[in-house]
Order: sequence, then structure tokens, then C-alpha cells
Amino acid sequence: MMKKYRILYYAWDEYTMKDAITELQRLGHEIIIAKDSYRQYDQDEEFIASIVKKIKEYNIDLVFSFNYYPDLSRAAMLAEVLYVSWCFDSPLLTLQSLTLSNPCNRVFLFDRSNCEQLQQEGFSNVFYMPLACNVSRLEQLFAQESVSYEHEISFIGSLYDDKYNFYKQINYLPDYLKGYLDAAMEAQLPIYGYDMVRHLLRDDIVEKILQYVQLDMGKQYRNCARDILINMVQKQITVNERRRLLTVLGEHYLLDLYSPAKPEGIPVRYRGIAEYEQQMPRIFRNSKINLNITLRTIQSGLPLRIIDILGAGGFLLTNYQAELPEYFENGKNLVWYESYEELFELVDYYLNHESQRETIAENGHRIVKEQFSYEVLLQRILSKI
Repeated sequence: MMKKYRILYYAWDEYTMKDAITELQRLGHEIIIAKDSYRQYDQDEEFIASIVKKIKEYNIDLVFSFNYYPDLSRAAMLAEVLYVSWCFDSPLLTLQSLTLSNPCNRVFLFDRSNCEQLQQEGFSNVFYMPLACNVSRLEQLFAQESVSYEHEISFIGSLYDDKYNFYKQINYLPDYLKGYLDAAMEAQLPIYGYDMVRHLLRDDIVEKILQYVQLDMGKQYRNCARDILINMVQKQITVNERRRLLTVLGEHYLLDLYSPAKPEGIPVRYRGIAEYEQQMPRIFRNSKINLNITLRTIQSGLPLRIIDILGAGGFLLTNYQAELPEYFENGKNLVWYESYEELFELVDYYLNHESQRETIAENGHRIVKEQFSYEVLLQRILSKI
């Protein structure tokens, strides 16, 4: 029988908060929620002291958060308790913190490639764990609702072409370096399942770029300039890819886009931002095709969007990711594409084959319910600590 823990849950209004807390409580763990704010993201002594005080006051067994917070690790070290972090963002630069090696840490990553890289660097307290969905909540949400296809093709996600697009901010690089990066992005763009950029950005190229760009995160972090540069390039590849694919699809089909900002020059029906708990699942369920275009910083893992779509019973058409065959069968539980040409063929085919779509969606929903529920994965996490 699994031990019952008294858990200090650090909440930052993340989408997954309510589902995780509900399931932890259902499993018999006692949850104390902390929402302490911090003045600075790292090494905030007041924040650390506040967390330590709560740990001692409530006799906490472990601290839990989604994504990794260095100061939560520092607090757990001082209070001599475990810190469990389940990460769903990519990239997550806090994983470059020197605190990652703290023995109190149990850090779970959904991207197996990222996890293995850190393990090879000597971080034995980093583990692989896919992301979860509260299928029970979604089934209750739809208990009295029948499927009503309101969308032909839906895409929910950012185009990342905003003020946080740091690649655009280094457009002052010399032409030969800018040309090299542009060529590397074009080479990677049509390839799925292999991280070509990581190999193309050789040390000599990175050294030359660093003569013009400062990518140092400070003394509290490992030397991660190369990783930051790779993330910048991969994010720009995602910008280019999403704009191109949505433009071509929008020219031939009715495509609904839910995104933080209305894009210019893309022929889609812009629908604003989708609320996570109720609106988003209904969009997934009532779309003939839900399109996923994975952020390229995710090397092999399955983004939360894949799990959410299938958990809601939606039909999913996604780019290939290396971990997909570990859990799903192409054409049976979901459908993946490995080239732009294949994507367009699959869109045309499945828009015209409703019964196949619905069977595949049902099969995908069953896999997520069996293997990706919070009940299954939280128990697996707590059994590893």
C-alpha cells in the first residue's frame, strides 16, 4: 500500500493545478496549498523563508510543483524534505540551475530525450514521466452532450511571433552567421523525429555567435549558452512552420485558430483564446480534425496538447514525434504525418471519412484513459520517490 503524504503544493495558477490536486486528495494525500509570490525568480530569500516556515508549520513530507523552481528546491533542502517537480514546459531554463543536483529533488520530465541528456550529465534524480489528463472530469463534462461538429479543422496554440521571439532580436548578426542559421532552420523544417539543429550548431558556430549575443544566465546556472541558442532557433522553426502550414491549409479548408493574437496574412477564422477547463475540451470533441504542430524545442516527447485532445475524445492529426509509437498506433489511435505533403493528403482523406475518424478518436481516448490519467501517473511518480 502506498504511503500517504502531507504535500505542500506550490500553485501558480497552472492549467493542471485543479486536476492534480483533486487526484492527489482522492488518493488519500493531504494537500496544503502555497501561493507565495516572489520578488525575483531565483534566490529570493524571503520566498524561501516563507516556504520553509510552511513546511515546518504543517509538518510537510514533500513539496510538489509543476515545472521546476530553484527556490523551492532550496527551501526543501533547508527543511530536509523532498521536492517533487513535474515539468510540462519546453524549454524550461530553470533546469539549468545549479540547484538541480540537490539531493532533495525528484524531477520528472515528459521529454525522454531531454531526460536522458540530463541523466548522461550525471543527474540521477531526473526521471521520465509523460503528461496526464483528467479523463474522468472530461467524461462527466460530456455526459449529457452529443458530438456536434462545429469545426472542420481546429488549431489551438500560439504562433510565437511576439515580443518573446528572441530570435528576431538578433537580426543584427553578420550575414554569414544569419545565413547559416537560416539554412539550418530550412534543413530542419521538413524533418520530424531527428534533432538536426543540435548537430548543425557546432561549437565553432556557437562561439562566433556568442561574440555578438549575450546568453549568460548568471552564476546560479550552468553554462547553457548553446542550449539557449538552440532553443531560440527551434522556436523560430516553429514560428515558420506554423505560419506556413496554417496558411496553406487555410487556403483550402475552413480552419479555426484559437491563439493569443490574431495573425496577419494567414487565411484562418480567428477565434481568440480558448479557456482550458470547459471550452477547450468542447472544441477538441466537436472538431472533425484537431491539428497539433509540436513546438520544436520538444525533442521526442508528447506535448500536453496531444493528451488533452485525445482525453476529450477528439480526432488528432499530429506531426510525428519519436515517442508516439511507444503508446499509439498510427491510423488506429491517432494519425501522424511525416511530411507536409502527407499532412495535406491526410486532411483531405479524414475530412471525408467520418466513421474512421470517430473510431480512431474512440481508440485514442481509451489509450489516454488507461495510460495517461492522473491516477496512474501520480501514483507512478510517488512510487519512485
